[in-house]
Amino acid sequence: MKRLEEAEDCAWAYYTPYENAGRAIFSFPSALVQMLMHSAVDDVPTTLIRAPYDSLFIHFGVEAGIRSALTGLPLDGVYVDIDSGPNGGISLWATPVAPWMAEAPRWSFLKRIQEDHKLGYFECRLGFDDGTTFGEILAAPFENPYTGMTEFDYWRQERRAKDALASSGYEYTIKPHREAITTWTPDEECVIWREQTDQLARLVVNALLYLVYDKREVELDYPAHAPRRLAAQARSTKPTEARRATSKLASMGYRKVYLCGRHFKSPTIGDGATSLSAHWRRGHWRQQACGPELRDHKLIWIMPTLVNAGAGQMIHGHIYEAGERQKARL
Repeated sequence: MKRLEEAEDCAWAYYTPYENAGRAIFSFPSALVQMLMHSAVDDVPTTLIRAPYDSLFIHFGVEAGIRSALTGLPLDGVYVDIDSGPNGGISLWATPVAPWMAEAPRWSFLKRIQEDHKLGYFECRLGFDDGTTFGEILAAPFENPYTGMTEFDYWRQERRAKDALASSGYEYTIKPHREAITTWTPDEECVIWREQTDQLARLVVNALLYLVYDKREVELDYPAHAPRRLAAQARSTKPTEARRATSKLASMGYRKVYLCGRHFKSPTIGDGATSLSAHWRRGHWRQQACGPELRDHKLIWIMPTLVNAGAGQMIHGHIYEAGERQKARL
C-alpha cells in the first residue's frame, strides 16, 4: 500500500503541473521516434533544452520498444516536467500500457495511477547539477563520488551529513574513507532501470530539441484513431456543428494533440541490401554559426542514416501554432 501511496503522490506531482500548463500532448510517429532514438545526446549541453511548455506529455507509442523493468510491459508515453533554473533538470514519469487499458481515456486519474502502479510505472530525474552535458548526467549515478574526493573533504561532508541526520533523530555511522571508496555501489533503482533511463532520456531530449528545430513539423489536430467523421465536423466552419462535434469527441475521450512529424518517412532497406547487413549510423545535434558576422547560432540535426539502405524520403512541413489554454512557445 505504501508503494501505491508513493505512486499517487509522485503522479500528482507530475500531473498537476501538466494540468496547469494546459495538458499539452505531443505525439510522435514511429518513423520519427526511431530516428530520434538513434541520435546521440551525450554531447548536448543542458543549456540547449527549451520547451513549448514547462510541463507536457510526449506520446511515442509501444513501437519504441521501451519496456518496464518490473513487468516487461511496454511504456507508451512520458510526462515531462522541466525546470530550466541553474539547479533544475528534467523529471520524467513514464506510463505503461496493457491490452486491457483500451478504456483508459475514460478512467479517473486515480484509477489510471492505480493501474500504472500495477503495471510498473517508471519515474526519474535528470538533474542539470550533475553535469553540463546529458552524457555526464546519465553517467553520474554510476560514478563513485568518493574516488575524486580527498580524505579531508570526505570527512567534512560526512560530518555535515551526520549532524543533519542527528537533528532528525537518525544515527549515521561514518565509514573510513578507503572503505567508502571500495564498498560504494550505485543505487539499486538506478541499476534496475538503467536501460530504460538511457532510452527515455535519449528519446525525450531529442524530442525536445526537435520541437525547437527550425525544420520541425508540428500540427494541432485530432489523433488518427479519433472518429474521422466527428473530427471532420469539428473542423467545420459552422460554429454549431463544430461545437457539437468537439463536445462529442471530448465525451469519448478525444481532444486535439500536437502531431509531430506527421509526414515524416524513415529510410527503407533497398533492393541491393538485406536487413541483416543494414545498421544505423547515429545522428547528432550541433550548433551552426549564422547571422551577421556569425554571431548567432542555430540548431542543426545531423540525422541518423541507415547504412546499406535505399534512399529514404524525408518530408518536412511547417509549424502550426494554436492557443488552446496556454499558448505553446514554439
